Amino acid sequence: AGLAAVNLYTGSLLGGRLTGTSASIETLSGFKEAYAGMTNFLHDQNEDKRAAVMASLDDQLARMEKVLALADTEEESEAIRRSTALAAELRGDVDALWAIHGEVEAIRAAFGETFAELGAVRDRLTLRIESVGAELALAEDETKSKLRAADQLASGAQAVVEISGAISAATTPEEAFKAAEGLKRTITAMNRDLAEAIPATKPVVRSMIADNMGGLLATLDKGMTGETGMIELQKFANALRPAGIMLQGLASQVSREATDTFGKLDASILEGEQIITDSRDFLAHLAALELAMVNFVANPEASRAEQVAARLAAVDKSIELIAFSNGGDVVMETIGSAWSAKSVTIPALMADLMGRREAETALFLAASTRINQAWNSVLDFASSQQRGAETVKDRASSITLSAALVIGFFGLAAAALLIAALKGPIRRLVAAMRDVASGDLDVAVTDSGRADEIGEMARALDVFKSSAIDKIRVEDEMSRDRDLAARAREKSDSEKARADAELAFAVSQLGSALRSLSQGDLVSTIDTPFASELDSLRVDFNESIERMRDAMRHIRDNARSISDNSGQLRSAADDLARRTEQQAASLEETAAAV
Repeated sequence: AGLAAVNLYTGSLLGGRLTGTSASIETLSGFKEAYAGMTNFLHDQNEDKRAAVMASLDDQLARMEKVLALADTEEESEAIRRSTALAAELRGDVDALWAIHGEVEAIRAAFGETFAELGAVRDRLTLRIESVGAELALAEDETKSKLRAADQLASGAQAVVEISGAISAATTPEEAFKAAEGLKRTITAMNRDLAEAIPATKPVVRSMIADNMGGLLATLDKGMTGETGMIELQKFANALRPAGIMLQGLASQVSREATDTFGKLDASILEGEQIITDSRDFLAHLAALELAMVNFVANPEASRAEQVAARLAAVDKSIELIAFSNGGDVVMETIGSAWSAKSVTIPALMADLMGRREAETALFLAASTRINQAWNSVLDFASSQQRGAETVKDRASSITLSAALVIGFFGLAAAALLIAALKGPIRRLVAAMRDVASGDLDVAVTDSGRADEIGEMARALDVFKSSAIDKIRVEDEMSRDRDLAARAREKSDSEKARADAELAFAVSQLGSALRSLSQGDLVSTIDTPFASELDSLRVDFNESIERMRDAMRHIRDNARSISDNSGQLRSAADDLARRTEQQAASLEETAAAV
């Protein structure tokens, strides 16, 4: 009972200190979560992530109030109060970041309107190029049609004169019909095609050609080869002679009209071609400006702002040249005044966006500094708690040392047996931990099937190894994202280095403790907390050590009982033998439980 009271007293001392240490670890984890949440919020700002960061900071403030009650000294209280004040300031930083995010979104919306107007200008100029090109092509086709008609009329006039002369010159029916038959194909072609080339304003000429050419063909088809037939042929041929003269006049007239039209269209063609050239040049400058603006909005940097300014100057220069160009008024009208109103706002929008980004970065850096300061304050609290725990541990050790000497002999014997039983598995665990610490994640973790504390530590190490494998997998996935911004990449490297340091520290501390345990040291525990995801391994180890100490205390209690009953042993040998057998059985059960 006395030993139990001593254990209860020393355990309460250590428990109080461990509670403070555990609270400081939870506080550090809370700041780590807050930092991760703020980083995530900065990269993708929305209402849900903002609410999550605020909730995390509120939880951290509540946690700090509880930790403050565990402070034993003014130094510890001051450290927690500093951390609490910094956590409260972080809430203001999040609100300021959210306000800047709203301003950035408004600036981006203004850029969106500029992009929309830019697209509208591009569409209008494209339509203008198409319409001017179509008008030029139509005018050119009409002029060429007149030239073709003039050529066809001139050819037709020559053919009509030839037909009329050949048939009229015949003196006999045979000569007349021979000439007509020889020209029948030409007569047929003229009868079919020539009328279409004659302007609609000259119906008399059309009628003369159609009637007389038709009469010649009809006479040939009748087969009248005598004198009467010759008279018919020469009648139609003579009637064609004035038509030939008229056709020659029409050919000259249509040719002159085509030439005049070409002359009139020359200026329009030059103007249209200049409109198309100016529009295409402006569209090229506009496309370069759009690309530069897209790049700037995606990553607002001074170098990209300079590129946008250069492209904007090129667009303005193009507009100045267009204003003095042939047909420039048409292009300027197509561009419209809305673009000028939008383009002059681009420099100010760029300056505003870069300013907001710089303010956002400065706020985030300030928040990071506050988190680091709060982290250091909590570390000061944890260090103070650790020093107090060491003092309490020394005090508890001195209290239990005297009690331990009473059952030292029996304890040493039992410890020797216990260490002999545990040394092999512990050494295997130490070797496996060394391999894992050196990066060999293919090592097999044995003894994980045991039902005792060794098995728990082996299973914890197996989980630790799986976590390390997952960590390596995550690092491999992160390597594919190296094109992230420099700040994100540096943050990731810093977190990885800290995680590696925490991992190496955890393995080193656990390996050192296991080596001490393998050498028979059942007092040494791991007091320094690990990282939150690794601290369960430290807790399992300390609990295992505590169970071993409980086993030793139980052995010591049994030994004291044996010593107290030694007087009765002299008077009742049989009773002593029976009790000794019971104690031996109890020892065997205790060893099996360990």
